[in-house]
Amino acid sequence: GFLYLRCKDLSPTYVESLYELGFVTLGAASIYFIAILCLISGIGCIMIYFIVFGDIAASLAVQTSGLGVESILTKRLFYVMALALVMTPLCIKKHLKEMKLVSILLFCAIAIFVLVFIVQLSVNGTAQNHDSNYIQYYDIELNMKLITGFNIIVLAYAYQVSLFPTYNSLGSNKSNETGIKAIMIGTSLSFLIYVTLGVLSIYIFGTALHPSVLTDVNQEVNVYSYIIRVTFLVVLACHIPYVFFPTKECFLIIVDEARNQSM
Repeated sequence: GFLYLRCKDLSPTYVESLYELGFVTLGAASIYFIAILCLISGIGCIMIYFIVFGDIAASLAVQTSGLGVESILTKRLFYVMALALVMTPLCIKKHLKEMKLVSILLFCAIAIFVLVFIVQLSVNGTAQNHDSNYIQYYDIELNMKLITGFNIIVLAYAYQVSLFPTYNSLGSNKSNETGIKAIMIGTSLSFLIYVTLGVLSIYIFGTALHPSVLTDVNQEVNVYSYIIRVTFLVVLACHIPYVFFPTKECFLIIVDEARNQSM
């Protein structure tokens, strides 16, 4: 984040996006290169959010409604379409600052999500954890899973495409200092949430933990499982506008540059 803002200052002309920064340093081809990369990753993330949201909502419907698996209300498609309709008004916003309520709702849902995990571990203990050796949780094995772990971490902290839109939304407070402060707050909170949830999950479920902890939660039939899944649905839904915003921008920049060479 610091390097991006420093590059902005070193630019010979005023820039306020990754694409303009690329154009100043490497020419017009970099606009398409950056935009296509961001477009592919953004669409991929949104697809994952919709798939996970649909699967969790469908599993909740199966467990709580008593409907058969052939019912439309127990199918992923129904919840994907419903989520798309609900998210459309938010996704067409012009500025990130217009989604302040979404960010507040997002962090409230994450707080509830983590708090329920803490309560579950405090009340039920490690009843579902059949491991006898907890020291193994802190051993590092050099294998492909470690590489996959680093890939997940890189994706988890990939805020670069939202950096300049966020920076430009600071209004009268826009400066490198406030930009770095926002980055530090965001990454610190993310780090705290990720580590807390990771430790809670491994102690609750043990080494039998699936790559997605929601898979383990889906197999539980108790009040904790229902609350965790409902709050996670909110978390997923609130992520979509923030990923859609820069992804939409990428597509529009590709079209505008191809037609008008605006940059």
